[in-house]
Amino acid sequence: TTLCSTCYNGYALTAGNLGCDKCSNTIPDCVSCSSSTVCTSCPYGYALANPTTCQLCTVTLSNCKQCTNTTRCTYCDSGYALTSGNTCQTCSSFISDCLLCSNSTTCTKCTPGFSFSSSACTPCTTTVVGCKSCLAADCLSC
Repeated sequence: TTLCSTCYNGYALTAGNLGCDKCSNTIPDCVSCSSSTVCTSCPYGYALANPTTCQLCTVTLSNCKQCTNTTRCTYCDSGYALTSGNTCQTCSSFISDCLLCSNSTTCTKCTPGFSFSSSACTPCTTTVVGCKSCLAADCLSC
């Protein structure tokens, strides 16, 4: 019988070193492992909860799309931005009347009836009297 000494990335030695088995066959969602019981990396949207568990970021971090571990978010779902504590909060919790943002200080889309100006979402009526819908300083409907 031929014994294996190493495996390709994403595989671990089987019992008795008789072959290699895909990491995700023994540890669900595991991308790479040092053994059939120790995961070393998880796919996008998952973090190592412990050496044998890849856990969805959203299980412990609400509205988190990517995390480095179960307590540190690095990228939030659309409509959310990272806090200084590496969790996600709605864009409107940082900028009033903001629907979408690229970070906690930059709004990319305001709620209907508002436009983004000078780091804030301002009512369309501020720009043009009687305006209901606007884009930047341009009134789209009255």
